[in-house]
Amino acid sequence: MDNFKKYLPSKNFISLVLLIITFVLIFFIGKGLISLIKNRERKDGVKEPEIVSIKEIIDEDDNNNGIPNWEEYFWGLDPKKDGKKNREFVLAKRELANQNTGNEVKGEPVVLTENEALSRDFFVAMLALSQDGILNEESINAMAETIGQKVIAEPLPDKYSESDIEINYDSSVDSIFVYVEELINVFTKYQKEKDLGEEIKIIAVGIADSDTTAMRAVNTIAEGYRSLGEEIIKIKPPEDFVKTQLEIANNCEKVAISIKGIAEAQNDPSLAMRSLINYQKYYESLLGNLMVY
Repeated sequence: MDNFKKYLPSKNFISLVLLIITFVLIFFIGKGLISLIKNRERKDGVKEPEIVSIKEIIDEDDNNNGIPNWEEYFWGLDPKKDGKKNREFVLAKRELANQNTGNEVKGEPVVLTENEALSRDFFVAMLALSQDGILNEESINAMAETIGQKVIAEPLPDKYSESDIEINYDSSVDSIFVYVEELINVFTKYQKEKDLGEEIKIIAVGIADSDTTAMRAVNTIAEGYRSLGEEIIKIKPPEDFVKTQLEIANNCEKVAISIKGIAEAQNDPSLAMRSLINYQKYYESLLGNLMVY
């Protein structure tokens, strides 16, 4: 923002910032977005979680009851206590999920990779949560946070580059306000027409009720994010806004891809798990991009 000082009087500058922050709060917080706070060790002293292998996550079992810590956390259980009681509780939930889905393995056991094993348990936990009627936006976010603290999904590539942006070299106050108004109009349109921000709630309903209509609706929202990115990239930003606008457009595309992956939860839990982690990352990044304004 220091670059703006040579163009804007302090009063106008403050007004511009307040205008955009107000818009961001209405659009995102009003839609109920949950920011995933990660503890990362950087130069500013914030703590970053230790990155471990998937096998270590599967094997973590503090009370030695054969149930991984992360799955006990999902049920509100303390993985350091009540080993036998916790085991009976979780196994009952798994059995119920197997009965309802018919996915119990018959005959010779299937050898799973570490990723497949974690994804299977992740999906079973989601199914069992849905049986209790508590598969919702908060429980899905909790699962993503629990796994995402240690498992890093493969980053998605950028779709757009600076060569896709036409720069507006007029950095006057009027030009910047016109630019901001154009952004507001685009976001407002997609908020009203495409239900952006409602995707996790709809996914929860779709999984809990095996509702294919809900999953189709989620894919429509994903396309909304994609179209939003396509419109954002066409807006001509003042020079100082180019980098952030580029990140916004790319994050819209990455959120769209992630949502489509999550919507495959019933068919491909491994993809859904990775997509959920990516969704959290790029969703928060999108929010951060907008707050920079």
